[in-house]
Amino acid sequence: MRKQQPPWQAPSLQLTRCKLRRFTPEAARKCLEGRPLVMIGDSLTRYQYIALIYFLEFGRWPAPLRGAAGHPSPVIASEWGPWSQFYQGTTTMFAGHQQCRCFRQDAFNAPEDRFYRNGNLSMTFYRWLGYPITPLAGHWGFPPFSNATQCQPGACSADPDWQLPIQDGIREVIAKLKPHTLVLNAGLWRRNRTDWPTELYDSIFEAGIKAVAPQGGQCVWKTTTLAQAGDLKVGRDRDAAAVAAAQRHGWLVTDAWGATHAAKMQLGDGIYIDPAHYKGFVYTELNQLLLNTICPAHN
Repeated sequence: MRKQQPPWQAPSLQLTRCKLRRFTPEAARKCLEGRPLVMIGDSLTRYQYIALIYFLEFGRWPAPLRGAAGHPSPVIASEWGPWSQFYQGTTTMFAGHQQCRCFRQDAFNAPEDRFYRNGNLSMTFYRWLGYPITPLAGHWGFPPFSNATQCQPGACSADPDWQLPIQDGIREVIAKLKPHTLVLNAGLWRRNRTDWPTELYDSIFEAGIKAVAPQGGQCVWKTTTLAQAGDLKVGRDRDAAAVAAAQRHGWLVTDAWGATHAAKMQLGDGIYIDPAHYKGFVYTELNQLLLNTICPAHN
């Protein structure tokens, strides 16, 4: 699948060389129940995470294009007005099932970690902009730490209570969440075109394997999504070293770049709501691709 660009038939991704399962809410819940999922990455991964928990919570995906008047899309922050309203709205809509350590000072200083717990479903998102720009960071009171009162969405401090290099954060914090599946994405913020040292890849990927090992779990590298144009637009080579490291360490790969590149080639710029982010159906299809990657075939 990494060598073939998966074709789209709007608004769905249609693979021709292998069968892409179309997950119903029931099938997705069955796959993920008792198998905690942790996703670490940029804003694209955040929207994918929100789309997935929305699907699990409400039994349907977010609106395929944009939200409606009075009903902003949970995967398009600009429809909510101030960031504080986006943080609050995309937390309260889940009726107590999600917590959000959210605050935005500027694009670089915008901590956002989300924790969805509903029965036997456990889904976590950590915003991370790609080494070495930011460490993995958080506040006390949010999983896995319950030793303090939580700050409210949009009102958290920009200064974290803890911060660690990504590999140490995976070992010392993410592992405490007991993830069955860890999805990691470096995102669009690594814009200097220089790659990480091989030993850093190995350290990160080894930490991931150790974090999921007690649960008999799996790690997934999510390749970088395709931006519309400009400095954020990257080629497949952006993830070449990461994919090689995934192969060395037994990680799976979900090819977000291949899927979004094919969408751009076949559907044009209409898939975007800004130079980097997508309309709702793209996150739906990225989640279908992810579920096909991580869920047992017999599920």
